[in-house]
Amino acid sequence: MESTFAQTELLLTGNAQSPPVTAASDFVRKQIHEAQGVDAWKDVSFSESEDGRVTFRGTAYFQDLSRLKMGLNPFFRFSITKDTAGQLSIAPWMDTSAAPLSFPATNVPVTAESIRLLRKQFRAAQQLLAATLGTMKLETVFHFPGTLRRASNFETNTHLTLRVRYDGARLMPAIESRLFDPEFARQRIARGSNSNFLNDDHFLNEKLYGQRAPILAVIAPGKKPLFDYAAEVAEARQAFPALAKSLGQVEVPTPQSKPAVDGAPARVRVTGVGWRFEGGETPHIFSGGSRQGYTLSLMAELPGTVFNVNKIEVTRAATLEGVMLDAPKPSYHPTSPRGHCVQTNVNFDLQLGSPPLNSMGLAVVSGVLECSSAENLRSVELVSGKLRAGSKGAEFGAEIEYVGSHVGGGEKLVLRTKLAPEQLLSIKMVGDGGLVTELKPRGQMRVGSENSSTWVAPRSLPRSGTLVADILTGSRTLRIPFSVTNITLLGQPLAAK
Repeated sequence: MESTFAQTELLLTGNAQSPPVTAASDFVRKQIHEAQGVDAWKDVSFSESEDGRVTFRGTAYFQDLSRLKMGLNPFFRFSITKDTAGQLSIAPWMDTSAAPLSFPATNVPVTAESIRLLRKQFRAAQQLLAATLGTMKLETVFHFPGTLRRASNFETNTHLTLRVRYDGARLMPAIESRLFDPEFARQRIARGSNSNFLNDDHFLNEKLYGQRAPILAVIAPGKKPLFDYAAEVAEARQAFPALAKSLGQVEVPTPQSKPAVDGAPARVRVTGVGWRFEGGETPHIFSGGSRQGYTLSLMAELPGTVFNVNKIEVTRAATLEGVMLDAPKPSYHPTSPRGHCVQTNVNFDLQLGSPPLNSMGLAVVSGVLECSSAENLRSVELVSGKLRAGSKGAEFGAEIEYVGSHVGGGEKLVLRTKLAPEQLLSIKMVGDGGLVTELKPRGQMRVGSENSSTWVAPRSLPRSGTLVADILTGSRTLRIPFSVTNITLLGQPLAAK
């Protein structure tokens, strides 16, 4: 499929200021997310022209043409039927559910007043129609196995290929000529009821595609498929991560460290020091609340992944002269962001007693990091298939309560599970085509044994695929020792003598 169109969303949002590549990629990502009935995408390319129109080209794999719906052809959809002889008919139908202009029902009587009102509606929507449908160019190509029996308004000059081209520049003059034709208006009033008056005699088809006939192709299907559908879908899905990355949807995978083991030491380096001398004025609100004494800021590289650093204990702190620096309880202050997350390093401050003013440095500062083990983390598919309200998973009582728009922009997901709030660490949605959307937590509510949590994303969420969560299934405490030796009071290594 190839399409050139204007982005109507820019009329309602501030995204018109986005750089061309960003605006185009955001829009194409949205189209891929919201496409229905697509098993995989391949050979996707896009660009934005100087006048703001987006050109999109891509191959979509689908098994049921009647279920195919995408924003690239929101009104012009195709269906396929089989007759008693086994022949297949491909024909379009108009989905007007999202149309900016509402036409009267076919059972509404046609009067001079109803025609006047319709013309008035057309004039009111004319600029929007011209900016959207009028600028759109859509080329749809079907590859089929078998024999073409007959076709109208399809291009058939390529073997086993049907092609239909829509050019919006032809649409607006055609609608206007028919809607404001006085003779045709008299015929409609005489007929007395509405029908598809714009195209019931294939008037628009002739203006848009060349023939005063339906858009129709009848095919006698062949005995063999034109290509191996399963193999090509598998190949397309395997190549999809590169496309997803280009759309800003997924990050480059990083090598995963193994979980840390109990007793394995951390590597530590000094990142800063602080010293408030004894006898200074009492800390107050404007002083930052720093206590009297010596503060050593450290960064520990852990021997593997852990789930949170919960406690840091100082076991020994001594100067080169043998003076012990008593550490108050608690003796540390974490400076790394805390929360339910996997960590491979941690920054923290150790608050110690003041060393003598004439001290040459510290002989040793050692302690233990108490951490929760990361070996109890699991990545599970909570829900798969349709991702909509009422969809349930097989584990942890998972059920989607809501998927839809979010008042702050983007979309939100409300998920109910039997997991405790601290067990559900993160979630993401993976669409059928492979696009990944990470969600951020926005609140939770505990009711009995169930937890209802709200998650949001800045863009649209897929309605089919898998809902994947990182969960904590148990807990075990690790004790990871650390030490720093032979440093000056400024935290620098002592020169070797």
